[in-house]
Amino acid sequence: MTEFENKLLQQLEGIRIALEHIANKSNFRATDFSNLKLSNQQEVVNDVVVNNIDFEHKNSQLLMSQNDPSINRLFFGTPDGSGFDECNVINDPDSPKVLYVVETIDGINGKFYPLSKGYSRLKSNAKSFLLPLCELRSNLDSIENFNILPNDYGEIKLEDGYWNVKKKCIIKC
Repeated sequence: MTEFENKLLQQLEGIRIALEHIANKSNFRATDFSNLKLSNQQEVVNDVVVNNIDFEHKNSQLLMSQNDPSINRLFFGTPDGSGFDECNVINDPDSPKVLYVVETIDGINGKFYPLSKGYSRLKSNAKSFLLPLCELRSNLDSIENFNILPNDYGEIKLEDGYWNVKKKCIIKC
């Protein structure tokens, strides 16, 4: 999968989550999205049908953290043991060295997850780059990319300049 395809897939997933969030928030029970508009003002195709919109509580908690200005994102490359040294923050989120994102509101507690763009590096060095921070729920060879939902993000806490993993990120097939 190319970088472009990967980014496109991530954006489509974001749109899907946003629609689920909107539908759940307003108790939306529709079979036709024909009256909705996309940001570029193109109409959604009339034959888009949503069947069985029945969300579990955990899915209702999904939010579009990419657009939430209260969340501070820190980008890290390779982990330092079972976490990240605060001084190793990478300021450029587009850097090829970035492997993980830490999202925090208070600067002390946060959630983290690996980025799909670092998949091949993480997979090829799984013992030191992936397994200290992530729990695999399937065979690493069967995972083609990371599509981690917010409920599966790991939990992390800043202690004496070190982001220490409190709960590993869960990676499923």
